[in-house]
Amino acid sequence: MSRTLACLLLAAMLIGCTEKPAAPTDPPKKTPTTQPAPPTDVKPTDVKPTDVKPTETDPPEGEPIIEPLDTDPPAAKPEVKQPPATVDPPGIARLGDPAQRDAAVAEYVAQGEAAAPELIQALESGDPQVRAGAAFALSRLGPKAKSALPALEQVSKSDPDDVARSAADFAIIAISGKE
Repeated sequence: MSRTLACLLLAAMLIGCTEKPAAPTDPPKKTPTTQPAPPTDVKPTDVKPTDVKPTETDPPEGEPIIEPLDTDPPAAKPEVKQPPATVDPPGIARLGDPAQRDAAVAEYVAQGEAAAPELIQALESGDPQVRAGAAFALSRLGPKAKSALPALEQVSKSDPDDVARSAADFAIIAISGKE
């Protein structure tokens, strides 16, 4: 049996197994059928396994007839431009931790304008939560963080993370006073 025929038979069996039987509406009508009589001149012992010749498409002896399907299709991943991976200083890393974010923001706000350079650096973090936290901290500094506007505008336009972009937009409004 060729591989193609074997695959078609397997597919037919699988499709037949998954279909639901039709709901009976009327009992089937019995129609007389005539079946051809089996040939009387051929006996089951007349055909031997050695009489069947393999075809060119049959697999070699010992190989499976049906090849296994690839169970892991290649995953299509959209390319997302990520900021360069950097190691965040401990203070900046706290901006990405929801449990420590409020305390970290309060410490940066207490430093005032002196905290702006470190927060601008945090806008380049590989962690989107750190970038969003830095933008929020800059928004809390208000006009004291005017030096961060170019970096915030860059995050607002091209950051792959929605939350970081929104936080940058909010910070730009808070710092510049313009909506």
